[in-house]
This record gives sequence, structure tokens and C-alpha cells, in this order.
Amino acid sequence: MSSVRDTSGALKTLGFKAARDPSATLRTITQVRVRDSGGVLRELTGGGGGLSVSLAPSSVSGFGYSIGEPRIATSAATISVVGGTAPYTIVWTFTGGGWSEINVNSLTTGFRGPGTPPATSDSTSLYATVTDANSLTGVTNSIEAQVTNEHSDT
Repeated sequence: MSSVRDTSGALKTLGFKAARDPSATLRTITQVRVRDSGGVLRELTGGGGGLSVSLAPSSVSGFGYSIGEPRIATSAATISVVGGTAPYTIVWTFTGGGWSEINVNSLTTGFRGPGTPPATSDSTSLYATVTDANSLTGVTNSIEAQVTNEHSDT
């Protein structure tokens, strides 16, 4: 099984086992290639091989206490990788603006929210695209991140 995001950003799981070739012979599928949004040809594999990735826990959070607008850090999330060949390249996608990962290209990292004024919170959904040394790509599940500045102006 491999996962891809459709044009709306929804994660879709692809399952493929066999297809008929031009002579109508049933063949096991060992390779599927798709073009990503940047036009790069990516290989998806099913069955015995490929790259399978997941992200846990399902949510991370962080708290700060400042009169300013600090970029508060969250707890860590970890990408689990099955298959593929190290090293892995990781690209994070955030639905909210101003967010970033703390440990660039690391399988375990926390995240920094945008500047958070006193007595407010900010949140985002995020996921990672992981590419191995052979250009196999996997997309993690989405998780939620939230930061809160607990300082009160009163």
C-alpha cells in the first residue's frame, strides 16, 4: 500500500496487486509511477518493498508564558519508516502559516508555532513527505499541533 495526496490535499491510500498487460495476461504490479505537483516522476511500490511512513503521536503541543510574541515549541513527533534506503529527505507541510520544524531532516522533531501573543493559541495540521536515497516517496498521516501563550495582559 502507498499513500498519495489528491488535488484537494486529502490523503488517499492506493492498493494495487495485479493488472492485465496488452495481451490480457494477468501480471503482478511491481511498480507504479506518478507525477507530483512539481512534475517530478515518483515511484510508488506495493507488496514486497517500497517505503511506508507514519507519524506519531496524533497531536503535539507547547506552552509559553511571555509578554511578547514568542515562537513557542511543541513536544516531539516521530516518523516511523518501513522499507526504503537511508538517508531520508523530509519535507514538512503545514496548513497554518509561520510554522516550522525544529530539527531539519530528522525523523524526530518538535515544531515552532508563529509568534503567539499573550493569552492566545495557534494551531495547524501537518504532515511529512519522506523520500529515500532511491527516490521512493511516502507521505505520513496528518497530525495536529497547538501552541499557547499563557501570559495574561491583566
